[in-house]
Amino acid sequence: MRPETEQELLRRTQGLKKILDVGGAHHMFPTATHVIDILSYEESRKEWGFYAKNNELPSGQWIKLDICDRTPWPFPDNYFDFAICDHVLEDVRDPIHVCSELSRVAKAGYIETPSPLLELTRGINEEGTSWTGYFHHRWLVQTQDKELRFTYKPHFLMSSRRFHFPSSFIERWITEKRAYTCLYWEDVLLAEENIVVSRPEMESFIETFILEERGEILPIRYARFKRLAWEMGKELADKYGLRDTLRPLASKIWKRF
Repeated sequence: MRPETEQELLRRTQGLKKILDVGGAHHMFPTATHVIDILSYEESRKEWGFYAKNNELPSGQWIKLDICDRTPWPFPDNYFDFAICDHVLEDVRDPIHVCSELSRVAKAGYIETPSPLLELTRGINEEGTSWTGYFHHRWLVQTQDKELRFTYKPHFLMSSRRFHFPSSFIERWITEKRAYTCLYWEDVLLAEENIVVSRPEMESFIETFILEERGEILPIRYARFKRLAWEMGKELADKYGLRDTLRPLASKIWKRF
């Protein structure tokens, strides 16, 4: 967690009696009174000991649970004054359910994830500098009208420069304070999945980020030319009844480009 964010959360949670840290095994927030995580306290110390602070909780206030399990979390409605979910939702398989339970058990809270801009940038993961984003993240997370929107992170991001930013953009996102998606919420936490079915639709969604920041770079123009050439070729082949005859040859040529 960034120092400025920690200071703000310390200010907001000062004097509150019940504070939940969701996914807090990695780095439990100092004022948290409860933690819910897939790891037990002992397992978290073994796995993340070099991150952990000496904040041992009383028995029963560290809940070991798969937070994506459809079983309701073991807390009554509005039990917590505040809930913190820091760099967790981009990892889990069902962030919509997690947000639903957060909204049920807490009166207010804070969410933070990497922004789509950071997640679409190469070189941010120290374990693989040629990768795009963090290898273990499942979702691109945005906010829209104080609502979280989750879009599945596709596997083709590294296939072309039209789908990612070079590593030189990392410092830009941090300096401009656009590296993270952040949301303070009260009463109700709204969240939805942006469901994208087709490959062209997903490619267009990803390209939107690149276009907004870099304009029509050459790989995007080339991809547009390829699509246009393919559609024109299909029309001509249909016009002269040659689609079945030319399909094997066209496929071989297309793969080379």
